[in-house]
Amino acid sequence: MYYLAIQNNYNEVQFSLMSGTTAIISDSLSKLHASKELVAHLNTLLISHNLTLSDLSFIAANCGPGPFTTLRVVITTVNGIAYASKLPLIGINALEAFAHEWNDDSYAITAILFNAFGNDLYALVTKGTEHLLYGVYSIQDLLHELDTLPGTIRFLGNGTDLHAQIIREKMGDKAYIPESNPEYSSLASIARMGLEKWKSEKQGASELMPLYLKQHPAQR
Repeated sequence: MYYLAIQNNYNEVQFSLMSGTTAIISDSLSKLHASKELVAHLNTLLISHNLTLSDLSFIAANCGPGPFTTLRVVITTVNGIAYASKLPLIGINALEAFAHEWNDDSYAITAILFNAFGNDLYALVTKGTEHLLYGVYSIQDLLHELDTLPGTIRFLGNGTDLHAQIIREKMGDKAYIPESNPEYSSLASIARMGLEKWKSEKQGASELMPLYLKQHPAQR
């Protein structure tokens, strides 16, 4: 079974041709070129292994939250492919993929923070598999909420790097920030969650909607 997995982060769009849990071939391109070149790059992946869209079972794609423009480009692209080919789509929440990838029972509570720009953060705070907080927060409001939780909190994600100083100042010894801090979910985690959802649901969507969580400044 073949499928495509697509991950858009804050710098680039990454994509793999997958067979089960194995990445057969992977590539990436700058987010600045994604709108013009993504379809061609995906086609090149298929051609390199004598495949066409009809050989695929589905496409798994990061639906956000994340940077507005790159997210919109990726979702528009996969929706167009699905419309033309009737391929089912599997949408993956980037925060949940990150939580799944970096789950560690050694830490009671983990705060996953992605940069939402404008001093905001996309946040998912977990305790095991339980979601304690989820949504868009200012760093001040989020730390106020987290300060009410007991014990040490592990902070991960590129939003953590962005606000590391204030996190340490406000949370003190309650905050643990790893020296090697993962910034966002990996392409492998998007592929893995896509495959798991496909196996459990046996169907996908004909269209994906971007998970923005907050309005674009132009919409305010």
